[in-house]
Amino acid sequence: MGVFLKTPFINYNKSKEKLDARETTEYHKMCVQRAVCIRAQLANIESRIDTQINAIALQNVQKNKTIFPFIFDAVLLYVKQQLAFRWHREDKIQFDQSPTSNEGNFIAILRLLADCNPLLKDYLTSDPRNAQYTSKTI
Repeated sequence: MGVFLKTPFINYNKSKEKLDARETTEYHKMCVQRAVCIRAQLANIESRIDTQINAIALQNVQKNKTIFPFIFDAVLLYVKQQLAFRWHREDKIQFDQSPTSNEGNFIAILRLLADCNPLLKDYLTSDPRNAQYTSKTI
């Protein structure tokens, strides 16, 4: 790694020999191989990790845009009717099971809305509990 990397190339009389010698070095071959890999990655945008992560994030945003209006409507119903949010039994709600006791009006309204909307039902039964926005702390 002498000429071209550590010291400047100033002897142009021997440029042909120096360039030919550079092409046979392991360092140059490795750099060419890396450049080929990078070009292949840039050419195939769909397989890049950042593109896949952005696609999943966009899917989550679209799903949330369709789900959250139902949850907000349930909250607005509570506000307009001046109902109290009790939240004393809602910490262990399983939406995929039938209720065993009185779970509260808010959860009952969400269950009713989920019965009418399969997308909301899938959201409440399969998404992680920390992403359901139905806990007492939210």
